[in-house]
Amino acid sequence: MKIEKKSLLIELLSGAQVLCLTGALIVGFFWVRASINNIVREQIMEDNKLFAAQMSKLIQRSDVSTIEYGTDDWKKLQTLIEEVSLPNDGYMCITESKEGNLV
Repeated sequence: MKIEKKSLLIELLSGAQVLCLTGALIVGFFWVRASINNIVREQIMEDNKLFAAQMSKLIQRSDVSTIEYGTDDWKKLQTLIEEVSLPNDGYMCITESKEGNLV
């Protein structure tokens, strides 16, 4: 195929460049988005680990000896957990370490 008009050649080359640049921008956008999501997810997980460690220390210092339902210690623990406000509609639950049951 022989192209006789220079303007047609320029238009074809410009169109090919636009397509290549558009494809590169789309791929770059999704790569940046995935990278940011990964960084944010890792930061949230680290924040959650830190918060869990702090809550564990707080519960240990509150002298809770038993976590049986209805006891005064259970009520103290329940009140403590209800007063905690976590960001992004987060919630906290406490499990028994031996069996993993929710307290």
